[in-house]
Amino acid sequence: MSDDILNRIISIDYEDYGSLHVNAVERKDGDVLLFLDVTADEEPDMPKNVLITARSFRESNLAPAAYEHLQFSKEHVLLWHYIQPYFLTSFYGQPAEPLAVLGALFERHVDLVGDWIPFQRYLNPEVRLSELICGSFGMLADGPEPLIAAYEEVMQRYGFSTSRHKSNRPRDAMLSVMIFDESYVIAEEFKASAL
Repeated sequence: MSDDILNRIISIDYEDYGSLHVNAVERKDGDVLLFLDVTADEEPDMPKNVLITARSFRESNLAPAAYEHLQFSKEHVLLWHYIQPYFLTSFYGQPAEPLAVLGALFERHVDLVGDWIPFQRYLNPEVRLSELICGSFGMLADGPEPLIAAYEEVMQRYGFSTSRHKSNRPRDAMLSVMIFDESYVIAEEFKASAL
């Protein structure tokens, strides 16, 4: 992210000193094109119509709408799926309170990643979590290392033994995420130009 327009767009406080509207989101040749209307009270020379090209796009939930907050990150939890090493964790043990374990796993997940990653995304899809925990052993999850480590901490706190094995999932190229309020675009590179 080196171009001036993009840096300026990200630095604006849209909640108090401007407006940001995504007019359209289009896919083209592996990229995503974001057509924006930008106003900045303190930057009258800011181009009003801006095109952001998200090159080598990976995923997005962005839709046309008005947004108040815009940020850019190379380390956000949304990127863990692509940039963190993957591990599979298994457990063994008999819980005194299975539902307490389930609640503690959910609470730890939310504390770590908020609503950005759905709780069930990396959990064993073959069986309901409550049944898995009551069964006293099995594969709990396969996912990014920070989440797996957090799940293991919870399981160990409740008396389970855990073991982890590295998954063969290859890590992706260096990616970045552009976050519009609760929406986002993940791509290898973002470029902005005035229209």
